Amino acid sequence: MSDTRITRIPLDPTALREGYLAGRRGITDEANPYQAGTHEALAWGIGWVTGLKKQLGVVYGGRSVFTGRFRPFLSSQ
Repeated sequence: MSDTRITRIPLDPTALREGYLAGRRGITDEANPYQAGTHEALAWGIGWVTGLKKQLGVVYGGRSVFTGRFRPFLSSQ
């Protein structure tokens, strides 16, 4: 059996929340304010990806319209 160890990295809760909120708002990952390669940048990125999955939308006339970064095709009917 191999002697593999798993190392857990503590995530900064502030950076995680900031990234999550950025993802919810559809902001690009280029907005990460932390220096690349740091634990804070990693936490921000994990929060951002999680927030992308739950992006905010706008409701017009009782119909929800997606307003995130990845917009679906909307036909003009």
